[in-house]
Formats: sequence, C-alpha cells, structure tokens
Amino acid sequence: MTGYERTSFVRHPGRVAAIVLVLAAVIGVLLLQRDVFVLRNLRVEGTARYTNQQVAEWAGLFHGQSIFALDQQLMAQSLQGESFLILESIYVDYPDTLILKVRERAPRAALSQNGFYVLVDEINMVLDIDGALDPELQVPVVTGMDVLQDDAGLPLTVRVPAQLTAMNEVLNELELQMVTARVSELNVANLDNLYLVTKEGLIVELGDSDQMEPKIGMMRAVLEKLRDMGVYTGSLDVSVPYTADYLDGREPEFQSNIGSMAIAIEPPGR
Repeated sequence: MTGYERTSFVRHPGRVAAIVLVLAAVIGVLLLQRDVFVLRNLRVEGTARYTNQQVAEWAGLFHGQSIFALDQQLMAQSLQGESFLILESIYVDYPDTLILKVRERAPRAALSQNGFYVLVDEINMVLDIDGALDPELQVPVVTGMDVLQDDAGLPLTVRVPAQLTAMNEVLNELELQMVTARVSELNVANLDNLYLVTKEGLIVELGDSDQMEPKIGMMRAVLEKLRDMGVYTGSLDVSVPYTADYLDGREPEFQSNIGSMAIAIEPPGR
C-alpha cells in the first residue's frame, strides 16, 4: 500500500430510518397542532347574559388558536379586567373544543357617593356606577363612606379602610343569617356606632363591628317578634351582644316584654 489509506464510510440504514421517522413524527405533531388541535368551538357555562363571542373576546380567545397554548390564569385576568365574569375552570374537549365555566359577579352593596351609586361585589370590585339604583337588585345602600376610587373593573378604594372592613363584617353576617333583604341602608360613618335601617324604617344600632353574629342574630329575632305584633318602626339597640333594647314610646310593659324575649333567644350556631 502507499503512504496513506483511503477511509471507507460505513452506512447504517437503521440509524437513517430512525432519524427519518423522528423527523416525520415531529412534522406530524406540528401539523396536528396547527391543523387539528386548534380552537374551533367554545362553550360557556354559568352565564345567560353574555354570548360566547363576547366571552371569547374578553378572554382573549380567537378561532384557530392552539389548544396547547391556552393559559387559564391569563384568561381569568382578561375576563376580570373586561367584564363582570369570574373564570372558575376550563376544560378541553379534544381536539378543538374549549368549555369555560364562569360565574357572574353579582352586586353586593351600593355605596352612595355624590348622588351616584357605586355597585360593588363580594371582593369589593367596582361593577358599575349609576345615578339610580335598580330596585330589583335588593342590595343595601351603604352611606357614610368616603370613596377615593370607583373605576369600574377595579378594586374600590376608600379614605378610611376600616370602614370598608366594617361594611364587610356586617354584610357577611346579614347574608349568613339571611336577613339582607330586610335592610335598606347601612351607615358606617362612625365606626363605634354603626347602624342599619330596615326597609320599613326601623333603625338598628349595632355599635362597633365586633361580635356581629350575636348582634345580627338578636336583631333578626326581635324583628320577627315585632312583625308578629304589627310593629315596623322605632329603634332597636343591639350594640351589647345577646341583648336588645327596643324604643318606640310605648308603655313600659311592652318594652320589658320585648327585652325579656330578646335576651332569651340566642343566634343560631354555625
């Protein structure tokens, strides 16, 4: 042989075939993602007020979007910023259908502010601002609170945060004891002397926001007794837990009967 040898190349048909198969698989997956696993159908559950198209736009969804590129957190944030909907869950019905389960944010209270009503939900998100309150909403009007920011779609901001905390404490207990529908107004101007006004016009003095469970329980029990007696006006002081003092100018015998009845009744346990 001469001074150097010719290098020979050994072919491996199996390796080449494997590489070809891998490339084909990758291309196949890419084609599937582009042409098969894409959003073509949307079903929205939990709202009858808005169309699927509206929800799709608010959630940032579009026809032909890759199913694998869906981001639930991003959709939830988009819905919260653009609508009154809360995204609870998503489900993909492969290959091309997305099911969104949503919940409408319902007004919980209407804050009276400079002749307008600021509607807020259970997390103090501003839903709407209106010059007139729809009577069908059946929500208490909150007075005595100085609102700083009331932009729809953003959290409510107030000058005295403790007033917002007190409002929530009272509203929570009213809802738990199912007496919200009987209340027309909640005043939080004085944190040591919160009070309610029933739809019939009776004033209920709550004191501070501590121990709302026995206070609202006592209010509920006495209101039921007063309604049975045909009495809907006057004032009721439940600021001392488990006690009630009703005043309307009637005879002392009536006052003592109401007092003993109220003290004997305790609010229901949780």
